[in-house]
Amino acid sequence: MQKLDRCFLEAGARYKINPNLLKAIAIVESGVNPKAISKKGSIGLMQVHRFWISLLKEKGVDVKHLMDSCYNIMLGAYILRTHIDEMGGDLWKGVGRYNAKSKRKQASYIKKVKLALQMLERRYGIRRS
Repeated sequence: MQKLDRCFLEAGARYKINPNLLKAIAIVESGVNPKAISKKGSIGLMQVHRFWISLLKEKGVDVKHLMDSCYNIMLGAYILRTHIDEMGGDLWKGVGRYNAKSKRKQASYIKKVKLALQMLERRYGIRRS
């Protein structure tokens, strides 16, 4: 994950999100697989949903760029920041919204991301910022 570390750090700095949280989301979303494509059409490490893809196409963004890991991470961080802001700055509500609309699914997703973040902390001695 070393090459990707720089991407997570840059995206985290740009959107003021803990890069380790972004890594945890990538673990939950795709297993850190840059070529992941879901049955619902979500793409890449951060599983950018087709809803965002439609909006991006309108802005001239080429979908093939979503297979670039760093680009996908940066876009995922942008989307997460958008949801955090929509949720009044509540980080975990924003994380839940990144994945789902229903409160039940959001709660389940938040638990998965928190577990992935804890696993990263234990494995690499990372502390939350």
